Amino acid sequence: MEYQDPEDFIRDDSFLLYCSGKAPEATARWEQWLADNPGRRQDVMQARELVLYIQAELTDVAAASATFRQRLSPVSDLPAPVFPLWKKMLGVAAGLLLLAGSFVIWRYISTPDWLEVSTPLGAVKKVALPDGTQMWLNGGTTVKYIRKFRQSRQVVLEEGEVFFNVVHRADVPFEVRLPGGLQVQDIGTAFSVKSRQQISDELLLVQEGKVLLKKNEQHIQTLEKNEGISIEKGTMKTTAVKASPVSTSGWLTGTVALDNRSFGELGIALENTFQKRVIINGEQLKNRSITITFSRQDNLQQLLETLKLVYQITYEISGEQVIIK
Repeated sequence: MEYQDPEDFIRDDSFLLYCSGKAPEATARWEQWLADNPGRRQDVMQARELVLYIQAELTDVAAASATFRQRLSPVSDLPAPVFPLWKKMLGVAAGLLLLAGSFVIWRYISTPDWLEVSTPLGAVKKVALPDGTQMWLNGGTTVKYIRKFRQSRQVVLEEGEVFFNVVHRADVPFEVRLPGGLQVQDIGTAFSVKSRQQISDELLLVQEGKVLLKKNEQHIQTLEKNEGISIEKGTMKTTAVKASPVSTSGWLTGTVALDNRSFGELGIALENTFQKRVIINGEQLKNRSITITFSRQDNLQQLLETLKLVYQITYEISGEQVIIK
C-alpha cells in the first residue's frame, strides 16, 4: 500500500494496532517501516496523533451516539453492516469534524508543509529526503524542504553549505533555492551549494552529472562534472571556478579545500574544523584571497604558522579563540 496522506495510514488496520501500543507484531512492523523510510517519520507521527485524538474521543462519542439512538424509533431489523476498523475510524473522524471540527481542521491547516533542519558549527548531518535523495549539511547550516515530494521536490538553503546526491526524476526536477534568489535544478547530479551571510558570493560546485542554474525561472548557465560557479550577491556577477571532489565534498570527511576563496571564508572553515571561535581582523584581510587545503587531523597551530609564513599574517590563540590579523 502506498502511504501519501494521514488517511492512508489510518486505512491500514495494522497501523491502528501500532498506535494502540498493544500489538507487538504491528509495532515491530511499523518500527521497521520507519527505519526503512526515515523521511516519512513526521507523516507517521501526524497520522498517529490523529488516531490517538480520535481514540481519546471515542468514549464520549459512543455515549452521545447511544443517547441519540435511544430517541429514535427503529426503522429496520436488518443487521448492522460490518466495516473494517479503518472505516470505523474514518467514520468517527468525520463525526468529530462535525462535533469538534474547528479543532481537527486547525491541526491540519497549521501543520507546516515544510521541514527545517539545522546543524551547529563543527557538525555534519546527513538527511534522507522523501524521494531518497541524500543531503549532507555542513556545520552552521540551515535548510528547509517540502514535507512531501509530489508535484515539487524543492529545498531552500537559508544559510551554510550542503552537498546533495540526487535521485533523478525527469518528471519532477529536484531544485535548490539559494538566499540570493538563484535556483539550481538537477539533471542526475551530485553537487554542493554554499551561501553564508559573512561571504560576498554564493558557490555552486558540480561533482557528477549536470545542473541548470536559473534566476526567476530564466536559464543562466548549465554546469557539468567538475565545473563550478561563483555568483556575487547583489550584482549577480558570475565567475567560473574549478570543482574537484575534495573542494565539493571533502568536508564530509573532514578535509577542507579552498581555491581562491577569502580569508573570511577560511575563518568559518577553521571554526567548523577545529571548534574554536576564529576572528579575522580587518575588512581588507577578510576579503584577501587564499588557496589552501587542510583537515581536522592537522595541528591548528602548525597550520597558523604556515599561514604566517606564506601570507605574512599574525595570529593569537587565547583559550577557545583564535585571532588572525
